[in-house]
Amino acid sequence: MKKLLLTALFAAFAASAAFAGAKCETHPKSEWIKQEDFKKQLEGQGYKIDKFKVSGQCYEIYGKNKDDKKVEIYFDTKTGKPVKSPHRWAGYLAAALVLSRVLWGFVGSKHARFADFFPTPRRLRAHWQDMRQGRLDAHAGHNPLGALMMLWLMALVLGLGVTGYLLGTDAFWGDDRMQELHEALANILIGSVGLHVLAALVMSRLGGINL
Repeated sequence: MKKLLLTALFAAFAASAAFAGAKCETHPKSEWIKQEDFKKQLEGQGYKIDKFKVSGQCYEIYGKNKDDKKVEIYFDTKTGKPVKSPHRWAGYLAAALVLSRVLWGFVGSKHARFADFFPTPRRLRAHWQDMRQGRLDAHAGHNPLGALMMLWLMALVLGLGVTGYLLGTDAFWGDDRMQELHEALANILIGSVGLHVLAALVMSRLGGINL
């Protein structure tokens, strides 16, 4: 069960990173700086704004600062002060951890290696037949269906990392479609985590196995 909880917590962390924008204070809209006035204020500070939008309780811009460096910045809607957002680095951390697990899958301990549990069609068929016949034996590593889900979760986390990185490139800077794909992957990841936990709990109960 510890392994299951760690997997679920890690995947949930990776998914939440995609949504973890800046945490701005909530102010009545009557107290917000008018958008046009704030844009002029930022331009007066040397910002070149490519895109300006409202993100939750924040103003968010994509553009360049006075040093001509690309920036994505959140601002408090009342004070106009910048608000820090760690979500990009959290996403990169999650992707780095997955890449570390991929490496460990080739050089790690016996049951951590992909060769030990990779869900080949033959293994999946055999596992499915065992399940149909009520044979739910414990596996030292991952069972084939669990391995398939683990690889799926890893692929989603890497997809989040890649789309997050692309959003910082010139080609996709502030691109709504890429942002929507990024958020869709996060939603799929959250749903997959829930399915994984539910399936593991059901299998544990039916087979009396501590997953």
